[in-house]
Amino acid sequence: MKSKNISILFSQPGDSSGADDQDTLEQVRSVRAALEELDYETRELEADKNLPRFREILEKHRGNLIFNLCDPLAGDGRLISLFPLVLEQEGFPFTGCSADALYLTSNKIISKKIMAQQGIPVPSWHRAGGCTSENGHKKKGSIGGFFPGRFIIKSVWEHGSSGLTSDSVVTVSREEELDELLESSGAELFAERFLPGREISVALLSDGKGSWEILPPSEIIYRDRGDPSPFLDYRSKWDETSDAYRDSSRSLDFDSSDDPLLKELSLIAGECVDLFCMNGYARVDFRMDEAGKPHVLEVNANPCISPGAGFAAESSKAGISYIEMVSRIIASPLGIHKRSNQKEGIYGSRIQ
Repeated sequence: MKSKNISILFSQPGDSSGADDQDTLEQVRSVRAALEELDYETRELEADKNLPRFREILEKHRGNLIFNLCDPLAGDGRLISLFPLVLEQEGFPFTGCSADALYLTSNKIISKKIMAQQGIPVPSWHRAGGCTSENGHKKKGSIGGFFPGRFIIKSVWEHGSSGLTSDSVVTVSREEELDELLESSGAELFAERFLPGREISVALLSDGKGSWEILPPSEIIYRDRGDPSPFLDYRSKWDETSDAYRDSSRSLDFDSSDDPLLKELSLIAGECVDLFCMNGYARVDFRMDEAGKPHVLEVNANPCISPGAGFAAESSKAGISYIEMVSRIIASPLGIHKRSNQKEGIYGSRIQ
């Protein structure tokens, strides 16, 4: 007899939603199948922005572990921590990261400021209208000082390459040009210095016993089409009919000459999960500058775990099946695991 129940929390995409939103349903199907293989009884719990009604629905799931797959729909990125916060207030155990960790890592400006203050390398950035420096004084919008060159225009809140197109990379010579671009958009955007080097991700998975395992890294490989600095825009990631999608691929194979770089990326990724008190599973995305120095683009709490996504591929490369991956995530319900400062070795090693 099945002795445990798990409710899967998710946001229902609309009929006109993009492939990134529809991917949530693929995660729900795959996680449900894995949980049933593990002999769990599963139920669906749909996120509802009507919070009184959501709390009423939630009561029907009391006593269940909540598998949090709630990824806000495009345009709602700032709501990513809303439902985990309700779960925390109501005392429900749930998988993955806390509401605080989700909020801090999803706001790209806040997360970059926190990392920069701790000495973690991040690209310099610019936000129209100025920003507040570490000492509380108002200063101009460019962090690290403005230098002319190439910038990529990004949403402060949206992830999964949402809103990124081939026109998102711009070349400017004056700070005022960036201000004009950002202010004319009418959206909450910022400009990040564009880094032309390699793009590598490092994923981490809890072992369910209080330690992290660093999974084999993956790199985005671009077919040469004459663009000296390609990047993963929305079409490259989600539009399977596009040339951009066909011309980009994921590689988990590295030469031994990359070992020093991969060790450095693993150490930084470990620092990031510590800094944001992350739990269960996470992914850190890096891009190299002209000199090959790595910078953290994003820290991803509760990254996509569809079977075709990078996290599942990296788990498989480490010899971890999809079912075992899900099993390890549910073995680490919210309750942050403390870790020592031991951060030795390269991917595949464990951080205690």
